Amino acid sequence: MRTYLVINGKEVTNPVAKFLLFLTALVFSFVSTLLFLFIILPLVGLAVTLSVGLVVSIVFVVFISIPALMIFTALFGRLFGETEFRLRK
Repeated sequence: MRTYLVINGKEVTNPVAKFLLFLTALVFSFVSTLLFLFIILPLVGLAVTLSVGLVVSIVFVVFISIPALMIFTALFGRLFGETEFRLRK
C-alpha cells in the first residue's frame, strides 16, 4: 500500500521530502506532548510523577498501536479496496 501526500493539489513524490514531512510531524507531536505533560500539568497542580507515568503509558500505547494500525489498514484495504490519504490546505 502506498501513502499519497498531496499538498496544494500536487502529490509529493520525493521520498526524502516525504520522510522529512513525516519526521517533522512526529517531532511536533512529540514536543507538544512533552510540553503538555511536563509544563502544563505541573502548573495545573498535578505531580511530575503522574506526568512521567503518563509519558510511559503514552509510549506504550504508541508502540501497541503501530502494529494494530498496520493490521487494520491491511484488513480495510482487503475489504474496501485501495485506501488513499490526502492532506489538503
